[in-house]
Amino acid sequence: LYTIKFEKGMSGMSFEDLLIHLWDGGGIRFHGVDRSNFADKSAAAQRREDSAVSEFEKVRAETEAHTDLRPGTTLTLQLLKPSCHLTAACWKSFREHVASRPGWSAKRRVATEKEKKEYKETRKGKVYFVDVKYTIILPKRKVSLRSKEKKENERGESSNVTERSVTESNASASAENVKSATAENMKSV
Repeated sequence: LYTIKFEKGMSGMSFEDLLIHLWDGGGIRFHGVDRSNFADKSAAAQRREDSAVSEFEKVRAETEAHTDLRPGTTLTLQLLKPSCHLTAACWKSFREHVASRPGWSAKRRVATEKEKKEYKETRKGKVYFVDVKYTIILPKRKVSLRSKEKKENERGESSNVTERSVTESNASASAENVKSATAENMKSV
């Protein structure tokens, strides 16, 4: 499915003239294949991605079920062998799926020649292992309402005490001013 663009004046050419013009490299331009209707992932690639997601969910459930792991610990687990090839589009969506889970991330690492032979991988290009990494998240501290209220009361009482002492000192100062003003007024009378 190629589109051919004719230049002006080419529509009246004979077939022979058109071939000569094409042979000389002028006039006809190929704009390539229209790939706008093509799928991002083939059916086989989608099946491999789905199997990778289900495998990850199994590993995730088993790993998160362990109660003996300490917070802050990091575990790296090999999830997929090179035979489960994820295309670029599949790898992107799989990595996003893994990263959407708290504490989880996915990495690809290139298989060495020795590992290729061990796993009977015959492709000459790069093949990847997919590893998932789980970092046990520190649990958030739970603060009870009583301790929150207690802290607020402590802060509130201390500010009230300061306000009271300022108000009391202002009141005593104004009372002394009134007494002295009254004494002066009485002297003048």
